[in-house]
Formats: sequence, structure tokens, C-alpha cells
Amino acid sequence: MTADLGQIVEGVLLVFAALFPIVNPLGGAPIFLAM
Repeated sequence: MTADLGQIVEGVLLVFAALFPIVNPLGGAPIFLAM
């Protein structure tokens, strides 16, 4: 159960990280520079 929850959270974070720069490109740029 905990592993499933972890995978769900990881998936949500990946989707959020993929969509956020599209919604707010200038705000998302420093995130990619930090990575």
C-alpha cells in the first residue's frame, strides 16, 4: 500500500513538473536551471 502511494505521488510530481513550465514558462525556467 505504501509503495503504491509512493508511485502515485511520484507520478503526480512528474506530471506537475512536465505541465508547470507549459503553464508558466518563465517561472519554470529556474527549476530546470537548478536541476
